[in-house]
Amino acid sequence: MEYEYEPRYCFRLVPLQICCKLFVIGDILLHLLICGFFVKLATLEMVFIPFGVAQLMLTLLPTLFYIGIINESDRLMIPMLVARIIMMLIVGTVTILTWIAFALLLFSLIHLESPISKRLSPSTYLGLQTITTTICWIVLILEGSILQAGYKYIKRRMVQRNAEEEFTPFVNGGSSTMKPTAV
Repeated sequence: MEYEYEPRYCFRLVPLQICCKLFVIGDILLHLLICGFFVKLATLEMVFIPFGVAQLMLTLLPTLFYIGIINESDRLMIPMLVARIIMMLIVGTVTILTWIAFALLLFSLIHLESPISKRLSPSTYLGLQTITTTICWIVLILEGSILQAGYKYIKRRMVQRNAEEEFTPFVNGGSSTMKPTAV
């Protein structure tokens, strides 16, 4: 008996699995781009080699998630979800700290100079940085919730499929039981 899986949608427009695949492919490309940037910097300074290797290793997490979506294996999807949660906590902490620093700067309790340009005032610089980190945090939360929904969807499909495979009806008796368990 084939069970028809109800398709899930992201933003009520794009199917959830396609949306998850697009986010994961974008994440893979972003990590490879950052890795290439660190490799280019490593040609000038050897200190950037570990950062390039770390970015290359971080590329494996979205790759495992993508393989998990294709093979419908939730075990391959868990490492990226854990890394996303840790990254959301770190970016959230940095966001809160930049808002605190911005509030302190508005009341002239701290003094700093803009590292970008001398023409940019400290309050403008810290305001832009605060808004940017807040936007990054919101994007991470949205992406994390979409990937979490994709994981839950794959997990439900896998549990349903395993339950259907384990169920074997008796032909003669008309009763239905589960397979005997191994001792």
